[in-house]
Amino acid sequence: MCLAVGLGLSRSGDAFLAFIGKKIHVKFDYKNHAGFVSCFLLRHIALEKPVVLLKDFDLALGCEKALIRPGFGKLLSEKKIILNCTLKNASLLSLREKIQKNGEFAAFFQGALPLLFDKLTDLTFDSIHTVLIIYGETIEFPHFAAYARDCKLYAKGYATESGSFNIRAKMFFSPEIVRDFPEELKAVLTEESRGWLSYYAHVEGGSENSSFKLESDRFRINFEKLEVK
Repeated sequence: MCLAVGLGLSRSGDAFLAFIGKKIHVKFDYKNHAGFVSCFLLRHIALEKPVVLLKDFDLALGCEKALIRPGFGKLLSEKKIILNCTLKNASLLSLREKIQKNGEFAAFFQGALPLLFDKLTDLTFDSIHTVLIIYGETIEFPHFAAYARDCKLYAKGYATESGSFNIRAKMFFSPEIVRDFPEELKAVLTEESRGWLSYYAHVEGGSENSSFKLESDRFRINFEKLEVK
């Protein structure tokens, strides 16, 4: 009996990560274990060389270390769980392959945008940091920042289980990496100071595909009623 309780407590952090993964549509694949003490007492979960599977995008994010700091201060009063997450030396895995296989995605974003995503495959982000606020069927991320030597990404927004979302993101590219960009990609970017270029996007969608809006520095798409067959 005591052994069973001990084993349950030793894996309670793993169970918490599995629960959170279902809420935010990701799967954590890691070698070590997250126990009761690290998750619920110290509130500091360290995962060694984890792979984070992004289920909605059929992509994976690999990194050297992930630090997750759960916060339960608003759990009783507002039914909210707050996660402070940091990934070290992170990179997207098999992004180029996934984009090529996704015919609908490639057909919708012809030309420059697939090239932009393709560039992300070759980048290693020194640090990715985000704050996630989880409550009910809603996930908010008031802060997301990813830093690489030649690229910086900032984002904020929310998404719900019903399908509605509102996300604003902006990427910055250094002069060194921009030199290798094809002209069709440079055409959708905005000039910033010191030779850096940027790309801004605001994506908004209604529940159950009722609407879709995409706004960037160069174009705007607005579907009041979106039907997916």
